[in-house]
Amino acid sequence: MTRVAIYKTFRKKSNKSSRIYAINQMLKYTNERNYKYTIYIDIVNGLNELKLREMLKKLKKDIIDNKFNKVIIDSLSNLSKNRAFTLEFLQFLKENNCTLESIREGKIFYDTYINYLKETDYRNGEI
Repeated sequence: MTRVAIYKTFRKKSNKSSRIYAINQMLKYTNERNYKYTIYIDIVNGLNELKLREMLKKLKKDIIDNKFNKVIIDSLSNLSKNRAFTLEFLQFLKENNCTLESIREGKIFYDTYINYLKETDYRNGEI
């Protein structure tokens, strides 16, 4: 059985109607696939406020406790602008046998995406 967590981060500046629309899109996506889900939402000043994402911390704990085997996000680009964080999160999911599915990008193939991020960082001299 697929146990699904929905994770979404909003900026404090975003308006209520755009938040409702985004959540409804994610719910529509999960309902079309007959997933049972739990929603985790963080509201932050900026997408790089990684330490302030309390619901992400809770989600990671729940993944470690084997409550979920799939996480759905709207887009990888909205997860974080910080590549190191994205790499670490993808590696965390992989190590915990939890798949990642993006509404925009589809199923994320960890090794392919992790290698892509590392290669582009090497080319840019960031690692």
